[in-house]
Amino acid sequence: MVVLSRPVVDDFSLIKTCKPPPALFAGIPVVDLADPAAKTRIVEACKEFGFFKLINHGVPTELISRLEADAFKFFSRPQPEKDKTGPPSPLGYGNRKIGPNGDVGWIEYLLFSTTPEFISQISPSISPENPEIFRRVVNDYILNVREMVCELLELAAEGLEIEPRNVFSRLLKDEKSDSFFRLNHYPPCPELQALSGRNLIGFGEHTDPQIMSALRSNNTAGLQISLRDGTWVSVPPDHHSFFINVGDSLQVMTNGRFRSVKHRALADSLKHRVSMIYFGGPPMSEKIAPLDALMEEGEERLYKEFTWCEYKASAYKSRLADNRLGSFEIQKKNNYYLHHVIILASSHVPCQNTYSWKMVVLSQLALDQFSLIQTCQPTSVSKSFPAIDLANPGAKTQIVKACEEFGFFELVNHGVPPELMARMEADALRFFSSAQSEKEKVAPLGYGKIRIGPNGDMGWVEYLLLSTSSKIIDQISSPIFQGNPPFSQNALIGYLTAVKEVACEVLELIAEGLRMEPRNVFARLLREENSDCLLRLNHYPPCSELQELSGQNVVGFGEHTDPQIISVLRSNDTSGLEICLKDGTWVSVPPAHNSFFISVGDCLQVMTNGRLKSVRHRVSANSLKSRVSMIYFGGPKLSEKIGPYSCKVEEGEEKLYKEFTWTDYKKSAYSSRLGDNRLALFRSNK
Repeated sequence: MVVLSRPVVDDFSLIKTCKPPPALFAGIPVVDLADPAAKTRIVEACKEFGFFKLINHGVPTELISRLEADAFKFFSRPQPEKDKTGPPSPLGYGNRKIGPNGDVGWIEYLLFSTTPEFISQISPSISPENPEIFRRVVNDYILNVREMVCELLELAAEGLEIEPRNVFSRLLKDEKSDSFFRLNHYPPCPELQALSGRNLIGFGEHTDPQIMSALRSNNTAGLQISLRDGTWVSVPPDHHSFFINVGDSLQVMTNGRFRSVKHRALADSLKHRVSMIYFGGPPMSEKIAPLDALMEEGEERLYKEFTWCEYKASAYKSRLADNRLGSFEIQKKNNYYLHHVIILASSHVPCQNTYSWKMVVLSQLALDQFSLIQTCQPTSVSKSFPAIDLANPGAKTQIVKACEEFGFFELVNHGVPPELMARMEADALRFFSSAQSEKEKVAPLGYGKIRIGPNGDMGWVEYLLLSTSSKIIDQISSPIFQGNPPFSQNALIGYLTAVKEVACEVLELIAEGLRMEPRNVFARLLREENSDCLLRLNHYPPCSELQELSGQNVVGFGEHTDPQIISVLRSNDTSGLEICLKDGTWVSVPPAHNSFFISVGDCLQVMTNGRLKSVRHRVSANSLKSRVSMIYFGGPKLSEKIGPYSCKVEEGEEKLYKEFTWTDYKKSAYSSRLGDNRLALFRSNK
């Protein structure tokens, strides 16, 4: 057995992980190419899964084995030799980095054009001893697999009862067909998986943009597909078979009858995995659109017409997990909007700590970019988290325990008056119910919708993000709203003062519980005159129609950790907040409008050298009710140096993080995507 060299791990901390997979899934459809009923089974599999296993495919076993052996031989070479075949542009050799947009995986690969000219050109650098033999093997393999895929496409056309029979396959047989061939190697990673306690992702979740893909791998597990309900299942490996994926272009041409399958590959902790994938694509100038022959009377087209060149350019500018087809879906109406009804306070006169309520129509939230918003599988698990009484003498111990286990807890008896919290919620609801043109006036101060940050993240949310400086508070409570400011200055200042005091008291109790001195070692950073603290008001409109359309929960705010020291969240009584446990399970947090929910931030994780963990969390929009939340983010001043505190690093213990300023980290965090591991770049390289 050859010992394969492994990709260098400089970027290991940027590679995503996932919860260890369940048992292998036994429900993968199997199609026998020699079966007279194959066309029916292909159509059924493509509609239900977008994926199937193919047996009796006719590709010679000895050809497959020879190419696998050549792949192993190349990937076992010293890294400098392999690097001569790269860097990918996008063709050639690459490792870890997948595309130009920041995706990283535990993988090294070779990407080929399927043209004989390209294969002749690259063969000497891959197989310098026998370039002609390697060239012939690759060309023969591509020829055989292309013929197999074309036969599948012709059977699919027959099963759909459309003519001509070669309506799909002709695109792959065209001499200008833009098809590709890829060899992937996922090295084993026992030490790294032991370190993280989770599976390393070799190739992140995505759909294939082409028409159809044919994958063959050795007998090492790793391939996973996402079912319609969002569940990830592991595909049992079978080195004698091919696994067929429907691509985005075939989904479009069948007007959504066939579904392109979302899939990913996990690295195995002990065994090498090598896969070979043929991607069958059309010519660059080919127009892709729903086929007229398939359209039934009254059926609406789900996709705009586009050329393969246009779609390819769009797809390769996106991140792997993005909904690449979203920009090409047809909205039933231009500038389509959804009207939302919410409950809004009609009076600010408290009555037994409540308010009188009346129904009003909330302003419309534009849906032009809804198709780019992520969805997730509904979370069936609800978990009650530690409810810590701030007046309890044992609170400091309970807080530290909760921060070590969850990075998160519920806080009761916090001392913030209920009427102040209710007044702030009422002001927020009144602001979000304003006409869109009125809200846009506050855009320079921090109003936004759908787009979260500058890096492509989107959510079913509108929000107001404010600095807690007195200048901003004065502006947001000034009469720019036709003489009727939505926020009471007294209420806003009173709420911020009260919540900051809660955050500081929690931080002082943490310092006591960790036996750190002085008691205000963390709290002083929030009390600094120049502390960089923020207040965020989020509104998640209901989205029953959208959830019915997608069959999944609409993500209001994607998974992330908070970069600051500590966060204090309060919401109305609508559920939606979810946190990720240590084992990767997502659980729903029961709402409690009289409580606060406290999250450990990245900076506090660093300052405690990893003892307290920043919590990964997200928000799902509710299908029927509006959710409004108010979050105070306690951050240090921009010049503050953040690093593990010496008093918490025991003798012989290594510091897990480099020292950095809050400016450095904030800049890095806000140039990343929400789901990225923001702290990875600041870990010590020991």
